[in-house]
Amino acid sequence: TENLVRDTVKAKCESARSKRSVEQSQLQSLCEHRRMLSLHCDADVLLDEALQIVGACPKLCHLLMLGNASGASVTRALTGKAFTDLMVTEDQPRFQEFVTHFAEDCASPDSALPASSLHVQLRGACGLKFTAELFHVPILLCCGRAQHLIGIK
Repeated sequence: TENLVRDTVKAKCESARSKRSVEQSQLQSLCEHRRMLSLHCDADVLLDEALQIVGACPKLCHLLMLGNASGASVTRALTGKAFTDLMVTEDQPRFQEFVTHFAEDCASPDSALPASSLHVQLRGACGLKFTAELFHVPILLCCGRAQHLIGIK
């Protein structure tokens, strides 16, 4: 029984190490994608499966002219908000289709799709509309959930 306990503990430790390694790899990949998008885009935003904003996004707040982009209260105000709420109603279904279709195509291991973009109208402060070009990077998490990194130009 002592060997069984030792083997079980060892297996759990290896599993935890492996999971941490995968999570670190995913975080590094996300950072690399963000750096690449920063070369071409004015802002980026991370969305969950429900297309809600995950975490602070000061550059997006600045782009939308939502007050002082360095203020935590402003940048956190968008956390949990549906990204589609920031665009005009007519563009919302197009965006949802763009993200869903691209993510499904990229899930295939043989996929070699060229990068594509979508032009939408976003609403900034006071409801002012402006045209933006969106780029999508699907992110598959180790738990099987998907996130979406959106570059905004």
